[in-house]
Amino acid sequence: MSARPKLPSLAEVIALAEQTRLDVSVVDLARMHKHSEMSAEVVDALWPDASPRVKAIYQGLTRYNDTACKKCGSTLRMVGNGRCWACHKVSTAKWRMLNLTKSTRDFAKWQAKNREYRNTYNRALRTRKQEQAA
Repeated sequence: MSARPKLPSLAEVIALAEQTRLDVSVVDLARMHKHSEMSAEVVDALWPDASPRVKAIYQGLTRYNDTACKKCGSTLRMVGNGRCWACHKVSTAKWRMLNLTKSTRDFAKWQAKNREYRNTYNRALRTRKQEQAA
């Protein structure tokens, strides 16, 4: 898998937008560029020949649809490395089962390190569920 392409500079994006006569303001382009999340329309207009993975990177996505996997036939792939999402989930679950003590120990360490985060997250989750129920 090739190295992850970087988002072009803002000046390059604005120049491309002017060349393609894209109807998007410079302010919107700057905002999208700052957050590394171009809209699908902008990406399609500026980079029509880009691969689905490159388009997903420019849009700030973590997963994208591409060719079918040879093993399972799924088309959903991860942006970071291009691997099949379904196969990744299966191999991760298999590793966890084979390394149950290590997996459990690592999770317990993470929980101990992030106790305050977990408490805040769970409090917010309970509040959200109570609001939805009401």
